[in-house]
Amino acid sequence: MKTIKNTIVLLMIGGLLFSSTERVNALGGNAAFWPEDEANISVFPQAVNNFNLANTDGEDFYVSWGDDMKFGFSGGTSSDLVNLSWGMNNMGLNFGLNMTPEVEAVECAADDSDCVEVEGVEGVSIINTQFGMTLDGVGDVGVHFMNSTMHDHGDHFDYEDGMTLGLTLRRAQELWVFSHALVNFNYEDPTDEDAVMNLGADLFTHLDIAENTTGLFAMGFGYTNEGEDGDIHFPKMTFAVESAWTDWATVRAGFTKDWSLTNTSSAGVTPNFGLGFNYGSFVLDMSVGSDIFTNPVQKVTGFDSLNASSFNLTYMW
Repeated sequence: MKTIKNTIVLLMIGGLLFSSTERVNALGGNAAFWPEDEANISVFPQAVNNFNLANTDGEDFYVSWGDDMKFGFSGGTSSDLVNLSWGMNNMGLNFGLNMTPEVEAVECAADDSDCVEVEGVEGVSIINTQFGMTLDGVGDVGVHFMNSTMHDHGDHFDYEDGMTLGLTLRRAQELWVFSHALVNFNYEDPTDEDAVMNLGADLFTHLDIAENTTGLFAMGFGYTNEGEDGDIHFPKMTFAVESAWTDWATVRAGFTKDWSLTNTSSAGVTPNFGLGFNYGSFVLDMSVGSDIFTNPVQKVTGFDSLNASSFNLTYMW
């Protein structure tokens, strides 16, 4: 069932991945904690109104532009029919349609040397929609809906037909040492499996650590229920720092920790590191290993490999 849950969440978020994520990945992984980043388009679709941009991760692309009205397009996977975004004023919409045809099985007789066996694969149909608005007195709202008809599909995914609903709210909220609040709800209902519900609430704030250095601290709780099994996570913490290394290079570090009250255990702190390079006409963001700090001079000047695991090239105008 974990495969089902993780796959649905991946498609829910990644299936409509319209923008660069490498900066956010290096800063803790939650785009909603960084409202100015274009990765928010995948959480709050109305964020498309803030950008004219084009980016690629080397395998896919996304481009959106417009004046009073924005339109965006991405390639997606080989079986995606369409992935598009739209925005106007305080509203935004993401829409994705995935259709993969059924493959009929071919079985061969033992004495038929010319026959080629083919494994049967059931068809796939996924409709993925996100709508967002920024409301006065409320904040940023994002609503998510996905309907899927997918079974065993070769080397790809294996879970039952089902529906996914989600809601995300972010607003300015002065409370204790924090400046913003984030609430998210996700409900996954596979046809022949137990439903999965996820609820999270976080408070976060940005810290002016020094000139050209910004920090983030977030803390919250999460609740997951799957059939008769439930799990409460508190505290969930994220700490991240982004600092200008030179006038054209930025270094990033993000750390997350999630404590399970139900199991009285934690996987410990998960670190992530990244670099950003501003080349004037475009920006390069990448995820790197922690060894960037053990030999920074040779790393940043190109005399030693950065060991980058993924990247994004982004153009803005």
